[in-house]
Amino acid sequence: MTGTSPVLIAIEGLDASGKSTQADRLAESLTKQGKAVGQWSFPRYDSFFGTRIGALLRGNESVTAASLDPRSMALWFAMDRWDAIRAGLPTADVVILNRWTLSNAVYQGARCSTDSEADAVFDWVLNLEESVLQLPVPLTTILLDISVETSMQRARTRAAQTGATPDVYESYASLLSASRRLYQRAAATGHGTIINVDNRTIDDIHTDVSALVTQSLR
Repeated sequence: MTGTSPVLIAIEGLDASGKSTQADRLAESLTKQGKAVGQWSFPRYDSFFGTRIGALLRGNESVTAASLDPRSMALWFAMDRWDAIRAGLPTADVVILNRWTLSNAVYQGARCSTDSEADAVFDWVLNLEESVLQLPVPLTTILLDISVETSMQRARTRAAQTGATPDVYESYASLLSASRRLYQRAAATGHGTIINVDNRTIDDIHTDVSALVTQSLR
């Protein structure tokens, strides 16, 4: 440990794109290189704000994620991250983030009815989290790009295996398609680097992820 603030690496992408798998593989690889590694996954469903997020996503209350306007829903996700940062980052050289501010901007923007409105909400959410709440910006953001069809199939398979019901963000092809467009917009505007996932092995994807992170840490 250097005693300085840890470097943040964010892994983003559609549901079932392999974020958790690649975060774990990256943590293992960096640990073998002698780095102290922490991991955070958002939303934190056991936190004050995350508990409410889970209820909204599952439609367990009279007010649901589908009925809240995008900016109002974005506040819940943003405050969950703010609350985590307020408590303090893990003591580590590198902290790997399984979703961060970009996912909020993407998924709330995707709920808008037009591309222009989606882009406006995308920018609003990033301004909220990065400028207003002053959440730290990751050194590197990795965007795992997966087709909508593959994302939905994997989500259905996972639900069948675990007995869980897919949430509102996993259930609609149109929402996932809009989210994928915004992730691609993010990459085009310097908010992350795309790594393709479809028809590739976990090892091959990890090789690309590891190379990108290694280069950014130099």
